Amino acid sequence: MHSQLTSSLMETSEDEEAKKKEQEKQDKKAKKGLTERDLDQVVDIELGETNTFDLLFIPSSLVQNDAEEYTVIASENKKYEELKSNKVGSDSYMQRGSQTLNLTLKSKEIPKPKFEQESKDLQATNWDIDDASK
Repeated sequence: MHSQLTSSLMETSEDEEAKKKEQEKQDKKAKKGLTERDLDQVVDIELGETNTFDLLFIPSSLVQNDAEEYTVIASENKKYEELKSNKVGSDSYMQRGSQTLNLTLKSKEIPKPKFEQESKDLQATNWDIDDASK
């Protein structure tokens, strides 16, 4: 009788839990979206601008003609152009085809002598082992 009582109590508690879970699901479904009252309300939205920051900064390599640094940079550029023009032909490079693939290695077969089977017999007695250990 005691077991029947506990099982009926467990069944009711499980039923109550199932009802609670079902009620929670229904409440969640009811909460989804906005109600008509929420949709009719006036909402003020204030937009603001945040500070701008740079993720990548690459300084300019251009100089204005009337800038103070223009004469220095122009002379450096002329020196670099002269260096490039003098460098042409001074390298040991020639325009021709080259072979960049390695030759494939050939395998060589070498005959080996066959393994031969031999039969050997051995006999060890107790006194031979005793004599060998002394």
